[in-house]
Amino acid sequence: MTPAPPGGVQSSIENPKSKMSNVPGLRSPYAAVGHLVYFGRMLDKIRLHSAGRLPAEYQANLGDGRPNWFDARCCRFLGVKYADVKGRTLTGGTDEEILAWCEARGTPHTDEECEIWSRFQMKVGWRDGPILRPGRSNPRVWP
Repeated sequence: MTPAPPGGVQSSIENPKSKMSNVPGLRSPYAAVGHLVYFGRMLDKIRLHSAGRLPAEYQANLGDGRPNWFDARCCRFLGVKYADVKGRTLTGGTDEEILAWCEARGTPHTDEECEIWSRFQMKVGWRDGPILRPGRSNPRVWP
């Protein structure tokens, strides 16, 4: 097990199938900005991609093209479009300023809703399958 990142949690279960490389400047998905985990990592990926420093294996995970992946989930939770978050991020500002911008334009959430969402994000893992919704035969298709 690798040591926990500052302010983060390290899982004791490593994904043996992971081929993802360590990327300088890409924080742990467990690191929080304000009351949300993962949000800062999404901003890091946007900035690194724009600078040409995001490895190819991470680029397929960018944006909202895959609805069950974290960028898309984060943007849906916030009630903002990924393209808008990307544009705002690339204009500059702190992570906290960008989060406040998202919260002002998106879906308002209570602290409890943010805590529940963050705890879910911290617990979802590589062994978890997609959620099968009642009446849906293909769990990978988002309604």
